[in-house]
Amino acid sequence: MLAKKQIPLEKDIQRAILDFLEYKGIYHWRQNTTPIPLAGGGFRRFVGKKGLPDVWIIMPPHGTLVACEIKRPGKNLSEDQEIFHKELVDLGGISLCVHSVEELEADLESIYRPTDNAPQPPTLDR
Repeated sequence: MLAKKQIPLEKDIQRAILDFLEYKGIYHWRQNTTPIPLAGGGFRRFVGKKGLPDVWIIMPPHGTLVACEIKRPGKNLSEDQEIFHKELVDLGGISLCVHSVEELEADLESIYRPTDNAPQPPTLDR
């Protein structure tokens, strides 16, 4: 019998993406929007804009801000995330939904190199 291929957990994909960004020296931070457990029980709920991405990335050389939502393979944005994504893109921003390090790397390369005629900033390769 063939073993069923294990689909990685979102937290594992997120950790790999954060490690990749750190290794490449790309400025980024994780946006924590999950409820925080309190010592006496209960949770401190996130208060703010719904649908915020998992990770914010600032791309050199011009400081392009990129919103990055991370999902397991086969999963899509929630309704709140779709709304945030559309609002950001409508304002001229860049919003990504990725399912792997490889997908993120390809998307970031396309931001770096939008056309063959554009000036080429330094490569992501180390």
